[in-house]
Amino acid sequence: MMEEECVPIGFRFCPTEEEVTDYLRIKNNGLVLPSRAIKEYNIKAYNPDQLPRDGFWVSTRIEEEIHGSDNSIIGYKKTFVFYYKENKKKSNWIMNEYRVHRTDSSMGEESSKVDGFVICRIYESEIEAP
Repeated sequence: MMEEECVPIGFRFCPTEEEVTDYLRIKNNGLVLPSRAIKEYNIKAYNPDQLPRDGFWVSTRIEEEIHGSDNSIIGYKKTFVFYYKENKKKSNWIMNEYRVHRTDSSMGEESSKVDGFVICRIYESEIEAP
């Protein structure tokens, strides 16, 4: 993992979905993100045995399109819910995974490659899980 940087007490980071896709485009183009609030983790660097085994993520619906101010598709969001492994009970933990198409600079076109970065927003829902 990268060295932890602290953000000030009370700091709030609540980007819109359009801003999240802007951050992804910046990162996919090899540039440094302007915010310390987004941490980068390479999950492929971890042995699966090091990850928690008390549950699993389940996709809740098909991928949603994210539209820009001009109504063009600028990215995609997929929502997952965490389930406890032992009793397969749904938890209050939600993960939104954001991605954008990678731009193939040699072709000048958008590509659906999945080797780019994604941003995941993980939070505990205030609504009690059934």
